[in-house]
Amino acid sequence: MEVAGHARAVSDRQLDSIRQRVEDALSADRSRRLVKGGADSVVRISVDDFEARVNDNVIYETHYVKTGERQEWDAKKNRYVTKDVYGNKSEPVRVRTAHGRIGAHVEAATLSGPRNADAGAAYQDEFKGEVRIPEQASSESSLEHYLVELAGQHAAATVTFSPDPVEALLASDGDLKDGNRLAQGGLWKEALGN
Repeated sequence: MEVAGHARAVSDRQLDSIRQRVEDALSADRSRRLVKGGADSVVRISVDDFEARVNDNVIYETHYVKTGERQEWDAKKNRYVTKDVYGNKSEPVRVRTAHGRIGAHVEAATLSGPRNADAGAAYQDEFKGEVRIPEQASSESSLEHYLVELAGQHAAATVTFSPDPVEALLASDGDLKDGNRLAQGGLWKEALGN
């Protein structure tokens, strides 16, 4: 397996992270194994483009808000009462934009011929006001880490089956209960026939 970076912004550590993700996936797939040389298949991963930007700005928006209070005569209560006064007011709003892209390409030279696939990933989001910001948008380094992890996942999925577990919802009761029990035991063909 070869992992190379052609983008100036990608570090050796990030390339190692992608390599490790693919090696872990290949090791989990019992039908394949990694060897140092003389392999039947060669996997080449190249990172061609890498960018991650997180920007904070302040914009002004007009909102209809309470601007004060006034005293008003209430004839029913026979006294003055306090009433709220509303109006349009320009207020500062914090805006964070996070966008990034990693361009990655996988080439696998196999006995059945070459395979090429895109393993790139992208992220773009905007957060306005006092909202919870996800980890990947908290800083440029967090966004870079997120994109490298996604590229590693995409590259691993290209060359092998994913070792990640998948949850499947089963029917709950009635006639399908026996099928559920068989499916939970891993007997999928028998479960489908039930």
